[in-house]
Amino acid sequence: MSQSTPTPGDGDRVLEGTPRTVRRWVGSAAAELAEDDTDDRWLYVGPHDLRRTWGHLALEAEVLPSVLMQWGGWDDYETFQRHYLGSVRSVCRLEKRRKSTGSNSAFIVETNISSR
Repeated sequence: MSQSTPTPGDGDRVLEGTPRTVRRWVGSAAAELAEDDTDDRWLYVGPHDLRRTWGHLALEAEVLPSVLMQWGGWDDYETFQRHYLGSVRSVCRLEKRRKSTGSNSAFIVETNISSR
């Protein structure tokens, strides 16, 4: 019997570490970036920011929302839609624009992320 490579969302961890360890890794990297870049805003970056950025980049790369939800561990579609897909009206408007311009992009994302 062959063993398949685990995929995100199948219960296997991609990184081995506790949430506390991940926060420490992110905090350490952010502090290093703040020092190297002389931009203190890096000090406010946390694991949730990285997860949110990963989610947006995956959607821009045309990963299906249902697949991304499984990989990222999102359970509630309404919350996922609100934070990652924007309102239904916005998505419909953008889809209409995509069709009228002849864009080949399969998926368009509009979100309203407030700045800190």
